[in-house]
Amino acid sequence: MNLVLAFSIVLLPLDLQFVSDKKIITEKILPVQIMFDVSISMAADDIKPSRYDAAKTALLKLIQTLDGYNISLIAFSGIPFIYIPFSTDTNAIISKFEDTNLGDFPPTEDFIGTAIGDALLLGIKNLDKACSAHRCGVRLQDPEYPGIIILITDGDSNK
Repeated sequence: MNLVLAFSIVLLPLDLQFVSDKKIITEKILPVQIMFDVSISMAADDIKPSRYDAAKTALLKLIQTLDGYNISLIAFSGIPFIYIPFSTDTNAIISKFEDTNLGDFPPTEDFIGTAIGDALLLGIKNLDKACSAHRCGVRLQDPEYPGIIILITDGDSNK
């Protein structure tokens, strides 16, 4: 899990700066789509206090460094769903996510398992939708690179 998060942090884009009429313009050009595993295995306490809490703490620290980026969070277990839609308000994102716990995502029959592939597909669709609606701040010239995906999970896809 730490390797995925560390690798993702390295891939975050630098701010794009350019001069227009002698004024420096800074744009955060790519939206950041975060997929966060909320399956029951995240309750394991092999990492104290739990995998979920350790991952949540790391993610909150990461989000604090992304001020100005357009961020969305997808929670997933057996079925992924958009938990926080795209927003550049990092304080609101942090506030909403900070107040959650694994019990907010109870394992029902539909939510048993870990559907990593489904989460990634929803993330890609959500990025594409955000950029096509110009909610990512800049319409990207290259549709092959619609944004950044950060996957936080503790295991294999089993659904």
